[in-house]
Amino acid sequence: MFGEFHNRLFQGEIVPRNAKCRFHDAPQRSVILNQRQHGVHPVENLLVHPVSPGPIDTGILDRSMPKEAAEQTKTQMSQENPMLRFGQSLEVAQAVAFLAFDATYTAGAEFPVDGGGSQI
Repeated sequence: MFGEFHNRLFQGEIVPRNAKCRFHDAPQRSVILNQRQHGVHPVENLLVHPVSPGPIDTGILDRSMPKEAAEQTKTQMSQENPMLRFGQSLEVAQAVAFLAFDATYTAGAEFPVDGGGSQI
């Protein structure tokens, strides 16, 4: 099943949003639930903050598929996001820095950095 998804993605075909959910969401959700459990039961003053980035412009699409397919994929993914754009790496870094230094009374809460995508 993953092989079919991988082939469709790298042949430049636009993969429907719900196809991503089948392959990505279950493992991601299990990791987040595990992190939340550790956040509720902190060990030795270790605070756990799961950060869930949405589509971030890291350049991976440009390097992994033909230019036209990458642009088409970016356009479609941007249109599905409430902010109508990809996030930037700096935005994720700023969220992580906030959790590391300023969120001293926060533990176990998922912190989405996804332009509102998790809210739809």
